[in-house]
Amino acid sequence: MKCDLCEAGPGLPGPFCACCSSILPLPRDASPFAIFGLPERFGLDEADLLQRYRQLSRQLHPDRFARKSPIEKRHALEWTTALNDALRSLRTPEARADLLLRRRGIDLSGESGAEARRRLSPDFLESVLEEREALFDARAEGDHAAAQKLADRIKARLDRGRAELALLFERIETMGDHEQRALDAAASTLARLRYDARFLEEAEAFEREGLE
Repeated sequence: MKCDLCEAGPGLPGPFCACCSSILPLPRDASPFAIFGLPERFGLDEADLLQRYRQLSRQLHPDRFARKSPIEKRHALEWTTALNDALRSLRTPEARADLLLRRRGIDLSGESGAEARRRLSPDFLESVLEEREALFDARAEGDHAAAQKLADRIKARLDRGRAELALLFERIETMGDHEQRALDAAASTLARLRYDARFLEEAEAFEREGLE
């Protein structure tokens, strides 16, 4: 995108013109990775991501543009909105996996319930059913210790699933988009993680009731 003030061409990645330092228009096709100046890959340093977010947030703060032109104020608002959306898309392994899969043509959110369940093994679905029954019983009996054990089990499974995602995306990024089996496996792993994350939220909500 060209600078509105000096009409220089794009310079370094980021919201500011490399020539006159004025704020640039937000590129229409900017990915969350590009907004942070990061390579498009699953493995990233989440502490570095937050540091970049804080730095860009300070640079784009409305107070810095109070005396600027209306067009610069609009660009700052567009960048700020995009920055917040980009952080949500990259901050967790599950969000990054969802973004990378969508950019490769696999959109889990667009799948029907039946399609999503087909990505899950019968053993996993059976374990989910058993765990939900166990959580129902724990709630009925007011057994917060049992809920804690269930939550610990799910946390461990989430950790294993995230490690599995990292290995799968390393393979995808090495072999290229044609590695369809790895893409399908990553989609199935993400579907499992989503089930587990929702279950963990329910279990932890019940645990918090026991602390009140």
